[in-house]
Amino acid sequence: MSSRKISIGVVLGLMLSVALSGCQTIVDYQSIKNNVRMATTYESDKKVKVVGKRIEMQPVGSIYWYEAEKTASGAYALTPLGSANKQSDESIPDGGGGGCN
Repeated sequence: MSSRKISIGVVLGLMLSVALSGCQTIVDYQSIKNNVRMATTYESDKKVKVVGKRIEMQPVGSIYWYEAEKTASGAYALTPLGSANKQSDESIPDGGGGGCN
């Protein structure tokens, strides 16, 4: 077997293992208030190691969730990234792909 075929096999194997390991993360949602939630991502289903937390908001009339933040006044608003994702989803016919489903 040539070294090129081995290299391609190694690269494909690594890509597959990375893709599969990403599928093993668990996201737990806790409601903060109506249409606002905290998404906590754990490394595995044992929920021991937290790998990320973020606030998400479901804008009125939307079925999707987008990244949000608490403002100085105590209200919640979409972050610039959340707003951009919402705009992008709205520009796609048939409702888009969804921010943080």
